[in-house]
Amino acid sequence: MMKKILLAFLILQSQAYAQQETRLQPKFDLQECKESLLLFDAFMNEVPVTEFASKHQLTNYKFSYRSPAMGLDNMWDLWIREDSTVFLVMRGTTGDPKSLLADFYCAMLPAQGEIRLNNQTTFSYKVAQHPEAAIHAGFLTSFAFIANDAQPKIDSLYNIGYSQYIVAGHSQGGAIAFLITSWL
Repeated sequence: MMKKILLAFLILQSQAYAQQETRLQPKFDLQECKESLLLFDAFMNEVPVTEFASKHQLTNYKFSYRSPAMGLDNMWDLWIREDSTVFLVMRGTTGDPKSLLADFYCAMLPAQGEIRLNNQTTFSYKVAQHPEAAIHAGFLTSFAFIANDAQPKIDSLYNIGYSQYIVAGHSQGGAIAFLITSWL
């Protein structure tokens, strides 16, 4: 009898784990959209980011990381939802002239290659398969700084079992989120 109960428990646990693993579906999810919009607000809100989730009824989210401003005044947040879904949230355009430059620096560069971030750091990227694909230079630069910062954190989470990611952004952050998604 005890073996049957244990077996039933293990089956239920594996079914719950399988449901958790397949939570993300290739469709629009209104609740995730609403929650993503709230997470964008964490960049602009006066509430400290560490208190933001509880103040805005996002109790199933845990704030994990906020990048410093980097590159062309870009920032990103890392949140982990209780179902182990990782949210990477990109900040949009700011009033800083560097951020505005990212929007207007619209020369087209190859979608595969390397970009020099500073004298010590070169970032290799590939965000499209087609050899003639091109990418907006300002968004590429912003993406490269964020991806360079995010890669070790994403790799660490992936290596311990986090395999579901939602990448979101608004305005300039939306363009960067699109590139992060292509890169991942």
